[in-house]
Amino acid sequence: MINFKIYTSTAQIPPEWNNLTIHDVLLQTAYLKALEEGAPQTISLYYIGVYFTGNLVGIALVQRVKLYAKDMFRSESASKSIAILKN
Repeated sequence: MINFKIYTSTAQIPPEWNNLTIHDVLLQTAYLKALEEGAPQTISLYYIGVYFTGNLVGIALVQRVKLYAKDMFRSESASKSIAILKN
């Protein structure tokens, strides 16, 4: 049977996680811990372990980013490219 577990902290990730990340430094727990500690408050990280018959066989990282319209759309006066195009 295939199951999955969602972890909300690198401290919760099982030790065998790194056995699946030998060739991908961006999924190793040391990198994920640094990412977790350095991420802004608008980013939530979730680590997913996929298990088959109780053995960890797959992993995934989910990054939830809170976006706000006021941060995404700047006024025209704040954009240099708009000013160049108008001239």
